[in-house]
Amino acid sequence: MSQNFEEILLPIKSELKKMESYIERRFKKDHFFIAEVGNYVVQSGGKRIRPALMLLSSLCFGKYNKEVQKMSAILEYIHTASLLHDDVIDNAAYRRKKKTAKNIWGNKASILVGDYLLAKAFEQLVEIKNFDLMQLISTTAVCLSEGEVLQLLHKWDDASLDKYLHIIRYKTACLMAAAMQTGAILTNQPKHITQKLYKCGEQIGMAFQIVDDVLDYSSKNTGKELGTDLKEKKITLPLCRLMELLDPKEKKKVLQILDTPKITVKQIQDVTDKMQYFKVFDYSIQQARKYIQRAKKIL
Repeated sequence: MSQNFEEILLPIKSELKKMESYIERRFKKDHFFIAEVGNYVVQSGGKRIRPALMLLSSLCFGKYNKEVQKMSAILEYIHTASLLHDDVIDNAAYRRKKKTAKNIWGNKASILVGDYLLAKAFEQLVEIKNFDLMQLISTTAVCLSEGEVLQLLHKWDDASLDKYLHIIRYKTACLMAAAMQTGAILTNQPKHITQKLYKCGEQIGMAFQIVDDVLDYSSKNTGKELGTDLKEKKITLPLCRLMELLDPKEKKKVLQILDTPKITVKQIQDVTDKMQYFKVFDYSIQQARKYIQRAKKIL
């Protein structure tokens, strides 16, 4: 039986509310401008997927540690910092149908507040005094940064499935993996169990990003314009798959579109039509389901 996201969150609803209150209280201690920008981004409609994964993984063992609120906030700070930096790199005007922080306060403010939140996350992490968590979150921060660099370096002109999977494993999946492992570490599980939870979160993260890439071309409910990833010339699974299936003549046409300084709405529609014709979206969702099946097997 399938469940919607709200049903899945029911067992941890009260803990997520406590996390929201905790973050709000912590922001009140910060400089008013940092609090204003930070609160705006944190409260911009995110589903708190990473803290939710941590809390749900804790519940696998039937208990919460006293540090769950702090760790929930740490995960959300790191994620929020990455969003602030992402929006500057991508020159994004909107996220979840709201103006991005860089669109309101500018690039410098977004980068600096992002840096502050990342520093704040590590300051609070030290307070927990758990070496395993410090090692995990430090490694994850490096992983996220490397993912951003890889995405910057690898554009459409050298797109491949292997490169795409490598990028999303670093850019998206590693933080979800760390969130699930954190839940196991906080409940004092043995290393072989915490590592399994990491692998489970990684599979979920891979599936999450693949579906997100499909929705970029096919859904008006993402808060972004359709085809934003194509406009930004990002490697995505739909684009990689399309390039594999096109004959040389059609592939050349798509490459010419990607080579234009500014991709038009019509060009986005042309590429999307090709993707639909070759059932690229169906293929991508099938790949996402494979990752979910692996996650279930681990659980």
